[in-house]
Amino acid sequence: MKVSLITTVKNDAQHADLLISAILGQCRRPDEWIVVDGGSIDGTEAKFKAVPLCTVLAQPCNRARGRNLAISRASGEVIAVTDAGCLPSPVWLEGLVARVERQKRRIAAGQSNCRIRTSFDAAQHALMDQFVSDAIRLRRPTASCRSLAFPRAAWQECPFPEWLDTGEDSWLLLRWRDNGWTTEFVQEGATEWIPPQSFNGFIRQYFRYMRGEGRAGIHGGRHLLRILFYLGLVLLPMAGGFLFSSLAASCAIWLSYFLLNALRLAGAVRDRPFSFAVRAFCWLLPALPAMDAAKMAGFVIGSLERLLLSKYRRTC
Repeated sequence: MKVSLITTVKNDAQHADLLISAILGQCRRPDEWIVVDGGSIDGTEAKFKAVPLCTVLAQPCNRARGRNLAISRASGEVIAVTDAGCLPSPVWLEGLVARVERQKRRIAAGQSNCRIRTSFDAAQHALMDQFVSDAIRLRRPTASCRSLAFPRAAWQECPFPEWLDTGEDSWLLLRWRDNGWTTEFVQEGATEWIPPQSFNGFIRQYFRYMRGEGRAGIHGGRHLLRILFYLGLVLLPMAGGFLFSSLAASCAIWLSYFLLNALRLAGAVRDRPFSFAVRAFCWLLPALPAMDAAKMAGFVIGSLERLLLSKYRRTC
């Protein structure tokens, strides 16, 4: 089958060379690579235009619109997707496409992991896809357009939702599931992702993601659980009349939650120097509550926008 790779970019010049090298180094190269530039002003477009495999379309738009535009111009029967800032392994495309080719109505996804270069990266790795690791698996990893492959027929049944600026891939995967498509995680499809390098960027990222989920009306159960968890932590001491034992119980519950997240951090820093592990642990202490606060705020605001604005209540 002919394979078309699509990527949307905007002001990603700092990561473009790494992604280009990763794609050109694939065991199975795509037959074509269509890149939609959403209006870069940092030279991103020129970097991709210099790649013979690439067709670059300059179109100021959000990612969902860019992906739909790229697929409409693609000629492949299988569509693979990754983003700037991702570093696929040499067998990435081969692994994803093989699964799509072998199974009918199958979407192939790869787990996305933070590229760990600093102690802050390690803390972000621990919080990305919480509770998903080799040691503990309380839920499946999150599939996204950082690593995805699907038959063109899936997109023809339901394209990317252009009314969503974020959360569009999660929304679409749920719609495809409702249409009878199965998403399967492929070990070879795992890819590294370069996380934000500032604490503020980290918080803004999760706020935007969860605002998108609120606008899309998806994953409400997990967000409600998080809100009830923190509400319970606040109300428990009050219910006990601010007794020391009630306050201690609330702190103990949150500490258990923190340590559960720290299990994944332990695996990420196992082969690092002790000082690196200590710094990563120190980053995790403020990062976990800050991330949860950003998630809750983003989801609540996005949900209110969905309630008030009809454009966020569309279907395929």
